[in-house]
Amino acid sequence: MFQPGDDQTIVVIAATPHRMTHAPAPQLMVSPAERAVLDRLVRAQTSERQLVQGAQIVISAAHGVANKRIAAELGVNLMTVLLWRRRFEAGRLAGLRTSPRPGRAPTCTLADGDLVIAMTLERIAPRQGAARSGPAVRPGPAARRGRQPA
Repeated sequence: MFQPGDDQTIVVIAATPHRMTHAPAPQLMVSPAERAVLDRLVRAQTSERQLVQGAQIVISAAHGVANKRIAAELGVNLMTVLLWRRRFEAGRLAGLRTSPRPGRAPTCTLADGDLVIAMTLERIAPRQGAARSGPAVRPGPAARRGRQPA
């Protein structure tokens, strides 16, 4: 036990909170040809939202931006950034394409769905010169009271 006046050396260790830190993710290496494709994906009006997001993440990672900062700038979860980085590292540009979704496979093709929609629209489209079909229109409250609506 330490008593005042003893010739013992006291070492004081400052208590600092210990935080586990991870080394920053290495910069993604992207070839000029891949970068051109990624830029086109981001600028294209017809690109899928998820594909654009993945391309933006890969471009930022190629510039050496930290994963947490990419997530904050794009408004996504950190796990989303890590997923897109892994997909690009594993399959390059082909890895960014949407992977098959879990669950039962669709029973009809997109062309079948388009055909059903077209047939439905043809069946319910009004014919020119035809009177309105269906149930009679019930007069509103103003007409029932004998007044003209304003």
